[in-house]
Amino acid sequence: MVMMFLLILIGFMLRKTGKFTDAGKKTVVDLILYVIIPANIIKSFSAEIGDDATFFVTIILVGIFSNLLQIVIAKFVYRKLPEDIRSIYRYSTIVPNSGFIGIPLAESVFGIIGLTYASISLIPNRFVVWTGGVTCFSTELDYKKMIKETLTHPCIIATFIGIFIMFAKITLPEPILQTITTCSNACTSLTMIYVGTILGDVNFKESLFSKSIFNFCIMRLIIIPAIIYMVCTAFSMEPLITGVSVILCATPAGSTTSIMASKYGANEKVATKIVILSTALSLITIPLWSIILLSAMK
Repeated sequence: MVMMFLLILIGFMLRKTGKFTDAGKKTVVDLILYVIIPANIIKSFSAEIGDDATFFVTIILVGIFSNLLQIVIAKFVYRKLPEDIRSIYRYSTIVPNSGFIGIPLAESVFGIIGLTYASISLIPNRFVVWTGGVTCFSTELDYKKMIKETLTHPCIIATFIGIFIMFAKITLPEPILQTITTCSNACTSLTMIYVGTILGDVNFKESLFSKSIFNFCIMRLIIIPAIIYMVCTAFSMEPLITGVSVILCATPAGSTTSIMASKYGANEKVATKIVILSTALSLITIPLWSIILLSAMK
């Protein structure tokens, strides 16, 4: 975790000193989403996890439950908020940053098998992002377009490729495997540096705190993962499945929140504050969750 903090600090300093521009941030995001994370996902399925496929079904079911829980919370908890910010809080609850920083987190905390579990667990989330997430802002939806965007998402394609390689027991040619591994090895460093650039956008002269944003952070970073932890424990889930599921749900608001707010005319300023504050507080809560989860596995 110390290494991850240092990488975040690098991104923070680069952003504050103007070396990491808005155009640079977009380029890095595209590189991470279209090359680095897909390579990371494919590599993860090279882990030895045995021939029992029940783990696959279990992880998917826990992933579905996690997303349903977040949708229910989003629908009922924020009903009293003004309309121009209600959609932002709902979207931030349904769409955490699990698909972006959750994968390197799972690998850092639980190793390559944790990465494999995370890649599978996020399959339901990829669908929810383009359905339940978008409906927070608009009811006029193009379902064919959403299904297409989901199925052609590079992380979904990489997951299906990885699952096929794993169950078909395919050994990739060494040059291809080395290329995938080399790209994959950049996942944690690039992702954490990018998180640092998000924190680098903090204006210390302007307060980020409000009661509703702070309550959201408590819900996003503590209450939701705590519910997942208790449910998994109650059903005696494998500790690694529990750990990965909790750590994915403990991630902050998705970095796309402010983009969606801008696109659909919601309060972009509030959206940016939610992303920044939840990301900053997650630097405290995620290490705490990691300690709890690793202790439970001993």
